[in-house]
Amino acid sequence: GAVFFREGELAKAAASFERAARLNVKNSDRSELYKLAATYVLLGEREKASSALEEAHRRNPRNPEGENHLAWAYCRLGRLAESLDAAERGIRAGNGGFAYPYFWKGLTLHFLERDEDAIATWRAGQPQLPVTPDLFLFPALILGDSGRPEEAISDLLHSLPRLGGDARIHALLGRCLQECRGHLDPSRTREVRVALEAALTKEPASGWLKRSLALAEILDAPPAAGSMDRALAL
Repeated sequence: GAVFFREGELAKAAASFERAARLNVKNSDRSELYKLAATYVLLGEREKASSALEEAHRRNPRNPEGENHLAWAYCRLGRLAESLDAAERGIRAGNGGFAYPYFWKGLTLHFLERDEDAIATWRAGQPQLPVTPDLFLFPALILGDSGRPEEAISDLLHSLPRLGGDARIHALLGRCLQECRGHLDPSRTREVRVALEAALTKEPASGWLKRSLALAEILDAPPAAGSMDRALAL
């Protein structure tokens, strides 16, 4: 099944995963059912995807990974109330420490036009494991698009010590800095510059990171000694 999936032969992959799931019907292992559900989503077989995930959940309820998969599928299928319920169960099942359900809960809230709740949810998930870039990127994107780039910068700065090598974060940070031109507090600009300098020591080849640091140097007011020369050198 996995080979067919990688090669894009989704119908064959689904048939293979179905056979494997039937063979393991008394087993609590849900991996084949998750793969089957993902294949059905890509095939547009929405109800079959839901059925596969619900069977996986039945075999091993109160499992944070399983609830996360359910939240993902329901969100993709447009069943937002069920996605929200599954994500909340996933957070509880992981004792609040499993990051992925926070993302799907936040995304579902965003689709429900509850952006402030979505941002709060993503921020609650930021300290959790595994470290998930989208928990920092999505609130920053929404804040930036709603005319609040300075708030977006806070989420992106929090990510740098943990996700210093993510080019999407570097690029979005540069965009937010541009949008803050002329009204970013000088102490805030210096804070951004210090954080970017620390990140650049870990990722010296990042072009986006260099661009963002150059912007921070130029935006510094009053400009620090040599800031323009440093910006041009980047």
